Amino acid sequence: MTAVIVLLYAAAVYLLFLAVLGYAVGFFADFGVRKGIDQGPHAAVPVAAGTDLLLLLLFAVQHTVMARPWFKRRWIRIVPEPAERATFVLAANLALALLFWLWRPVGGTVWNLPGPGAAVLGAGYAAGWVVALSSTFLISHFDMLGLRQAWQHARRASYSPPPFTERGLYRRIRHPLMAGFLIVFWSAPTMTAGRLLFAAAATGYIVVGVAFEEHDLKRSLGDAYAAYRARVPALIPRPSLRRSSPGLSRSAALRRPRATAGQAARVGAMPDDEADLSSPSGPAVPDPGANARSVLERLGEAECMDLIAEGGLGRLVFTSRYGLTALPVAYKIDGGSFVLGTWDPVFDEDLRTGIAHADYQVAVEVDQIDVQAHEGWVVLARGAAHHLDSEAERAPLIDAGLEPWAEDVPAHFIRVSPTTIFGVRARRG
Repeated sequence: MTAVIVLLYAAAVYLLFLAVLGYAVGFFADFGVRKGIDQGPHAAVPVAAGTDLLLLLLFAVQHTVMARPWFKRRWIRIVPEPAERATFVLAANLALALLFWLWRPVGGTVWNLPGPGAAVLGAGYAAGWVVALSSTFLISHFDMLGLRQAWQHARRASYSPPPFTERGLYRRIRHPLMAGFLIVFWSAPTMTAGRLLFAAAATGYIVVGVAFEEHDLKRSLGDAYAAYRARVPALIPRPSLRRSSPGLSRSAALRRPRATAGQAARVGAMPDDEADLSSPSGPAVPDPGANARSVLERLGEAECMDLIAEGGLGRLVFTSRYGLTALPVAYKIDGGSFVLGTWDPVFDEDLRTGIAHADYQVAVEVDQIDVQAHEGWVVLARGAAHHLDSEAERAPLIDAGLEPWAEDVPAHFIRVSPTTIFGVRARRG
């Protein structure tokens, strides 16, 4: 496929998604569509229930299998990589459309709430859709649905996944999209046996699907996602008497190397923000370790970039199969991003998520310390590690003289575009 065809394909899939989404809103409400969840031809209860469960199983298998990293690695050998996500969305839309078409109502009423009760559940139904849809925009709506990948490909721009920041609902629950769907499925003023079958089966699938997803996230993002998971509940928010800190992202916790390495990733145990490297009491405080002979001052982003502009040696910090790892690397600054020369193929493998378009989140540390003088500086940047695998990406860097820090070994290059960068300087007081 040419880039234009891929883009048109992704756009058509997105339009299909909008159509299926609109029908879904009416289907579960039994309103404004040709056939709702409690409408259509009836069949004997065992036949209807069996048909409905098979349709749900088909959607669950499609959604679960196609989302797995091992499937994606094989799938992109057939489907162009920029169209992989759009193809996933297409398959999901077709599975849902088939479910809407062949769904058989199951008779019997579990509850029927009139008056205020119906109004409350109706409002809950609308709120569930708002929660589900708004959560897609908290990360990247168009990336999730495959349009951004195709657009970047059409522009011949290097693709990197959007930073997954811990903001909005992601500060309260890890899976707001799934939570919104659960609200939709159970907010029914009239709960029929057929609707109950769908809600119960869909709830079970969501619980299992979340477990699969979290297994993949923990494997790719490491300790940062484990910390996020320990702190933030999956689907039901915890009541809190305190306001949560605004500075943390499914960047600080997912990337905790920018936190997806926000995604620690997305994401190892990096400081969450500048407060880890400087005192909260002010921009310059005495350094007790130097008997008050030195002070620490926080550096702005521009100051950090000035200090590292000439390139040199630094450390690439990430979570490998051996745990938290700091790998010495040579680096240059190119267009505001780090380009790193690495040398160890084992670690290069650990720096890949195995998910198409999902770059591993890392941190890059550069320092210059004069121990005798009690002076020096440290800069820490976080961002996604994009592997420069193509010759077109590597050639300009080789021409510019970037080499790995160890001699006589094959070079591998990684570009890290900082999503956060900060530092401190120690100087004589």
